[in-house]
Amino acid sequence: MANPLVRHRRRKADSSLKRDSESLIELDRVSKRYSLPARGKIRPERLDGNGRLIALEQVSFELYDGDSLGVVGANGAGKSTLLRIIAGVSAPSAGTVRVQQPVVSVLTLQAGLDVRSTGRQRVWAFGTLMGLSAFEIEYSFDHIVDFSGVGEFIDQPVSTYSPGMAARLAFSVALQLRAPVYIIDELLGTGDPAFQERATRAMLHKIGQGSVAVVASHSIATLATLCNKALWLDKGRVMSIGPLDEVFAHYQSATGHPGGGISFADRVRATKKLGA
Repeated sequence: MANPLVRHRRRKADSSLKRDSESLIELDRVSKRYSLPARGKIRPERLDGNGRLIALEQVSFELYDGDSLGVVGANGAGKSTLLRIIAGVSAPSAGTVRVQQPVVSVLTLQAGLDVRSTGRQRVWAFGTLMGLSAFEIEYSFDHIVDFSGVGEFIDQPVSTYSPGMAARLAFSVALQLRAPVYIIDELLGTGDPAFQERATRAMLHKIGQGSVAVVASHSIATLATLCNKALWLDKGRVMSIGPLDEVFAHYQSATGHPGGGISFADRVRATKKLGA
């Protein structure tokens, strides 16, 4: 049965056309620097003229309804820093950021919550933080637990959960919110395959309804299924940005990462397999 609490107006999304609508995410020459107590073995090219670490350098893009941006790069490339800035957890050192609110991000949901709380208490805390009513949380509770796969552990302290379990629970609550922007870091590319499929299908539905997603992952297959655009970061700098196929081809050619060059036809087949 469809959830009567969540009703969307379907909007056609075609990134190949110039948009007349207002962008949901806009970054203009965004940079991030961190002061370091000690430089250690950090290479000089990672530092600016004042000895600060360059976490991000001059990142610019716009995303419109129905867009999904896949962010790729090695560990330390700046992926999580970018997501934290978009989510509002961290402020840029330079440049401007405009993001349509509310933003749903597992990064922000789990910050500062008591690890002694149970999974049940965490669901209510997440829901309240996102602005859901008591009725909405109660109505969706069983679905949230089933979707997350936490099951019989829902009344156990979250401190006994693996990081993946805690993240899955937060994500499952986040899906109950009608939001224009979703920020996802690695969650869909790791962990239980059954949950990955459920979560990917759910995000495809959100994107199809006109939401925007920014997804950072090492899983090229996950990004190929979800995204129409991609951004390749290396040491905080933009190496390539644009249509997903083109960026993946550049990324695979330069790094030897398996899975580059995934075609649009491959993405369509994967999407149909998930029942989107």
